[in-house]
Order: sequence, then structure tokens, then C-alpha cells
Amino acid sequence: MSLLSSTAPTKAAGPTSVGYDIYDMYDLGEFDQKGGRGTKYGTKEQYLELVKKAKEAGIISYIDAVLNHKYA
Repeated sequence: MSLLSSTAPTKAAGPTSVGYDIYDMYDLGEFDQKGGRGTKYGTKEQYLELVKKAKEAGIISYIDAVLNHKYA
């Protein structure tokens, strides 16, 4: 069994953030805010394509999200 883990693919404090300092829990790279549209993982479409390709290859994807962490 293979696993693909990522931090929350949501908009974080900055473009190089790993995602634990969530700026917008609902922005997966769809909206132009915080200096751009994409997150560290690209746009929503790119992220969903990654998960789809991983699933096709038999890789289980999961998100390591700490939803109580917020960037203020």
C-alpha cells in the first residue's frame, strides 16, 4: 500500500507556507488573494488532478489538516 500525505491544500499565510497557518479554509487555489490564485500545491484543478492520478496508480491520498490553526 502506498500513501500520499499533504498538509491542508488551502490558502495559507504565504505562497511557500506548508499549510498549517490557514488563511482561508475554503480556498483550494480558486481565488486571487494573498498574492495569487494558487496555493503551495498549485490551483484547485492541479491538486484534484494529482489526487486523481494517485488514485489511478493505487496510491491512497490523505490530508494532514489541523483545522483549528488559523492565520490571524
